[in-house]
Amino acid sequence: MASVVGVSRVLNPEITINTIINGSLNVIKNLIKKNTLFIFFSTSESYGNNPKLPWKEEDSMVLGSYKIPRWNYAKSKSLIESLIYEKSKTLKFDYLILRLFNVYGPYQSNNFITSNIINKCLKNKTCYLNFPGTQTRCFTYVDDLIEFLVKVLSIKKIKSGLYNIGNDKKTNVKDLIKLIIKLTRSKSKIKSNKFNVLNKKLMQDVIHRQPNINKIYKDYKWKPKTNLKDGLKKTINFFNQTSE
Repeated sequence: MASVVGVSRVLNPEITINTIINGSLNVIKNLIKKNTLFIFFSTSESYGNNPKLPWKEEDSMVLGSYKIPRWNYAKSKSLIESLIYEKSKTLKFDYLILRLFNVYGPYQSNNFITSNIINKCLKNKTCYLNFPGTQTRCFTYVDDLIEFLVKVLSIKKIKSGLYNIGNDKKTNVKDLIKLIIKLTRSKSKIKSNKFNVLNKKLMQDVIHRQPNINKIYKDYKWKPKTNLKDGLKKTINFFNQTSE
């Protein structure tokens, strides 16, 4: 699970690449020695800006220029995905590579859009929307992810492979913010920063993300149970209590 997360840190290529690649290499070496199951948390970023939706596990990565720092995260994760696949064939260990789609919930840091907006709304602060705001994401409540992890850790035979894990229902980012404002009964206003904070040349945005989750359902009978509104209510309740 160890990785660099958040725009400000991902912009530093040395930290991003060294943490993900070197850290993962160290973990792989030790887990192989113990002959155990290796679970690697990858990312939906690996698909880049592939226009073909929903994304299947075997679909191509469509990344931008090497000059754009955001892609260092996806490239580093993808390199480890390939290494796990190749090593598993020669060393015969079980593995799961999980490409996560916008997981949210209690205890999440402010580096993520959902927790960031919730905390702003609870304080009636302005919510800034990255232009244009029509980007879509698929938000996955953390309990659904945990349910899958508990399930695979309790079964004897693992079917190794790469899996999308997430909610396959797309949500417009602007609509997400409006929903959080409504659920928190906040006085917060929405403003567009038009990339005043995020330099568009450095942080090329992914317009749409959506997973195809047929593979994980076929092999493990898993699909998310929590709809966005219910997940947000639970998350808001947590942050509301901890902010008091």
